[in-house]
Amino acid sequence: MMSPAAEIKRAVMRLVIAMPAFAQGNLQRPTLTHSDDKWLIHNASNQPITAYIFHAGDDPMHILNGQNVGVGELEFEPMLPDTSKELPVAPGIQKIEIVAVVFEDGHVVGNAKTAEGIDLLEAAIFDNRRMQLEEWKKVAVQLASEPDHHKAFQDVYDAKPFISSNPDQQAIAHQVVSSAMSGLALVALQQPSDEQRYQSLVSGVAARIAAAERLARRVK
Repeated sequence: MMSPAAEIKRAVMRLVIAMPAFAQGNLQRPTLTHSDDKWLIHNASNQPITAYIFHAGDDPMHILNGQNVGVGELEFEPMLPDTSKELPVAPGIQKIEIVAVVFEDGHVVGNAKTAEGIDLLEAAIFDNRRMQLEEWKKVAVQLASEPDHHKAFQDVYDAKPFISSNPDQQAIAHQVVSSAMSGLALVALQQPSDEQRYQSLVSGVAARIAAAERLARRVK
């Protein structure tokens, strides 16, 4: 019989192999249109967009200036090719540029260095994604290290929501994963037996790890 750790690893590899392959051509920054005091971003490339960074106005980008820089993290709802969406900006802004964009396969177009020399692609997107990947791998280890599958499921199902009064980036990543695990546990609860509930969790975690590994990979 295959060990739980081996089951999770095999499930992850199966999901990674099954991931769609996207063409690398025609990767460009989205186009922008301004109408009725709204800015619309349009994905003119042949891959979904999973994140973007925009710069508003003429002043240099500053990490502490929330008025002239913005990050759109779309990891849970990628922007498909040839679709548009409204930018979340305050009314009255007359100049916006998409300075960097991250595509589904990890390719990056553009750059987002602030006046302080901080790479916002790393600091605001990829660092967070890598931390979430670390948290998902911790969950996989937790599941694999408990031989009693009923207890493994109950430990996840009974886990208290993670709350921090002053969270850092890692704590926020832990909170995101904890919340997602609660959802996976509720789905698994619909299965009729302990073993099936456990296997549902294993498959769910494997899928999240495969997705997190893809999102955390930066290709230049």
